[in-house]
Amino acid sequence: MKLIRKYDYPSSTRASIEGLRHYNVDGSTERLPSVTTVLGETQEQSKRDSLQRWRQRVGVEEAKKITHAAATRGTSMHMYLEKYCLGEGYLDLTDTGNVANIWQNASWTAGLITDLQRYTVMRLRFTIQDYMLVVSI
Repeated sequence: MKLIRKYDYPSSTRASIEGLRHYNVDGSTERLPSVTTVLGETQEQSKRDSLQRWRQRVGVEEAKKITHAAATRGTSMHMYLEKYCLGEGYLDLTDTGNVANIWQNASWTAGLITDLQRYTVMRLRFTIQDYMLVVSI
């Protein structure tokens, strides 16, 4: 993949304000909220209520576990995609990365098995057709 630098993005540093992510851009003292912060702060009340009902249904501790796991996967995916776009190799050896590697390898193996199954079925068909041809002669 070739990285196309269509835009010149300024450098930034991350800061937390009252638990919400903000960025200082190009050394400025002005802190801009992250996209996630903006989306979270502008959520409709119906969505907030829905999430609260979900937390009550699954239990607060289970909701925390699910939310943490989802956030960890999202962070890992962002890092992977950033490194991929930059053309840098990236091997995530965290638990999340190891699970992703297992799934990727399982997917590759499943594809190989499917290909082998197709080959076996095709070969079996040829063998039966060959046999039928010999029997009919």
